Amino acid sequence: MKPKRHGFRILDVHFGTFDYTIHVIVGPAANLERYVRWKLDWPDFKAGNLDVALGRLFHRRHYVPVLWIPRKPRTPREYGTLAHEFLH
Repeated sequence: MKPKRHGFRILDVHFGTFDYTIHVIVGPAANLERYVRWKLDWPDFKAGNLDVALGRLFHRRHYVPVLWIPRKPRTPREYGTLAHEFLH
């Protein structure tokens, strides 16, 4: 993983077969809107209610998607959430 930025651990996942990359960020939701605004060049971005979210995918046309999870998966439910978000 790359060093922290905006309080997140960052991992770029490249899907070689599809020639596609996704940014995976792991960390608390506190700076999520700020990070997505910066990464996707989206000044008016609003993340919505993240209080109950186990993960979320953010995408904007012509930008690499950002997948957020609050922490490294530890339970089957958290791994399922990560898989679900990747499938978007």
